[in-house]
Amino acid sequence: MIMSAYTIEKIDKDFDGLVFIEDKPVKVPFSMQGELVDINKIDTTNAVGVATGYKILEFSKERIAPICPYFTKCGGCKAQHLPQEIDLKQKITNLIHLLDVNGINYPPIELIHHYGDKVGHRRRVILSVDNKKLGFKAYRSNNIIDIAKCPIATDNINKTITTLKDIVAKFNHNLKISEITLSDINGNIDVLIKSKSKINRDVIEAMQVAFVQPSIKKITWNSEILITKEEINLQYGKYSIPFSSGGFLQAEKFGEDVLINFVQSNLQNSTKVLDLFCGFGSYTFSLISNKDIAKIHSADLSATAIKSMQKYASQQLKPEVRDLFKNPFSSDFINNFDGVIINPPRAGALAQMQEIAKSDINELIMIYCSATTAVRDIVAMQKYSQLELKKIQVLDQFIYSPHIEVMIYFAKK
Repeated sequence: MIMSAYTIEKIDKDFDGLVFIEDKPVKVPFSMQGELVDINKIDTTNAVGVATGYKILEFSKERIAPICPYFTKCGGCKAQHLPQEIDLKQKITNLIHLLDVNGINYPPIELIHHYGDKVGHRRRVILSVDNKKLGFKAYRSNNIIDIAKCPIATDNINKTITTLKDIVAKFNHNLKISEITLSDINGNIDVLIKSKSKINRDVIEAMQVAFVQPSIKKITWNSEILITKEEINLQYGKYSIPFSSGGFLQAEKFGEDVLINFVQSNLQNSTKVLDLFCGFGSYTFSLISNKDIAKIHSADLSATAIKSMQKYASQQLKPEVRDLFKNPFSSDFINNFDGVIINPPRAGALAQMQEIAKSDINELIMIYCSATTAVRDIVAMQKYSQLELKKIQVLDQFIYSPHIEVMIYFAKK
């Protein structure tokens, strides 16, 4: 058993403090640079050890009080103890490091955030359920931390959590709920419940309280609709797109608006656009609402999202279900367009990016939720493409976490 004191040397890309024991890095969660910690237990399962038994002996003078009573217990937030200037600087430190080590010349990076705004913005949460507990999984554990509310979530999500907690506590021995996804679309709550039980009389009777909560508009039980009070629509420009229960949403409406604005303000020289990993079409419909677009081809793996877009299919708009990992568009096909938007999952889409880089398009917008894959795909662009890196912005729509959205604009020189 280790019984030694160590000083936190720096904060890493995951917002964990780092110490070095016998020249090997060890993560110390929820610590700050300069703090003195006593470590007595280390999990060495992965390449970098993680202190699981430790005590902070000397706290940093810069440490601030967390806004949530579940901080350090719940696995969601990592940075409620960091002051604003350290938190925001840390958001882009890893991105800058990766750009530098890869020898990429880049313009000044702008960070967009709403830090300090006390209103909860998170509009999508996934809650875990175990017996009578409803909450979030603990840090590095499958244990569930029972919560009363989440301060970074919207008011209507927190009202729904209160309602569901009561249902789970009273009836989950029959309901056998394991997970609940809550989505807040303009104040309308969509509830997707995963359960080992099928819809039956017990389910309907237990959920009566949820039926009468005004903000809850739709409840889906596994894949079967339990109740729909009114259709929930996403509004992009002049288009209303039906939302499918549990479908992908940007974490915040604030963040989605920033991303749409980045696309619209930078994609200036394209009338024929390819929108890849389009989701429900936030960029597609915003563009055709506000710009002179001759045609736009939108592709995503989600059949439900594409089905929602199909109601507006026309000569101008073609939505397509396509697995862009296994079946990327070729550079020859991409040459039918002036501009491309790509917004892939965290793993990125290297094969598709290589085809984009080989094409003759005028401009490209990349929107990535991982600095690592963003830089990897920038390298691919610079290896194969004649386009020039013009702009990088970073969006913080994941407050108190290390996650970021990286917005990148390439255009002809």
